[in-house]
Amino acid sequence: TMIFRTEMGLIAAQRRADTKVNFKKLKELIGVSELALAGEEDLAQLGAEYGVVPLVGLPMPYFVDNKVLERKNIYGGSGEKLFALTLPSKELARVNNATVGDFAEVDKTAGQKRRVYGGMRPTGFLHIGNYLGSAKGMIELQNRSDFECFYQVVLYHGITTPYHPETYKKNIKSVFLDYL
Repeated sequence: TMIFRTEMGLIAAQRRADTKVNFKKLKELIGVSELALAGEEDLAQLGAEYGVVPLVGLPMPYFVDNKVLERKNIYGGSGEKLFALTLPSKELARVNNATVGDFAEVDKTAGQKRRVYGGMRPTGFLHIGNYLGSAKGMIELQNRSDFECFYQVVLYHGITTPYHPETYKKNIKSVFLDYL
């Protein structure tokens, strides 16, 4: 679900993940001349944030691209970071009283390499939990030809839990070297 700002207010547009919005077609479908992605303040007023926008239930007009209906089920946000929803695709338009139209185009780059960005917290020497929980999967992805992987030691994420500054500095170097 993508939230847009128009001269008539906010609207929700729903498309398949392998498509891109054609802004000209969406403007025509909605009947507006101005269309821009909603900002953080707009999303906050809805109780949402980037990446955590629900599939259903927002107080605004919904527009569903007709390619969504080509799939049996759809998967998307619930409005909560830890949960997702699965719905029969035909129900999405009905539940949201949405207008169905043609405003998205299949992304021709969708079959190309996918990018993975991953980070590890510098919590100390690596152990079996680190290996099974993240390193093993990272290695498997980087060895596949259809993925381009970028991994880092995430420094600021590590300070979200209690830490000792001197130990933390050593852990950064330790984790970096262990992953190499």
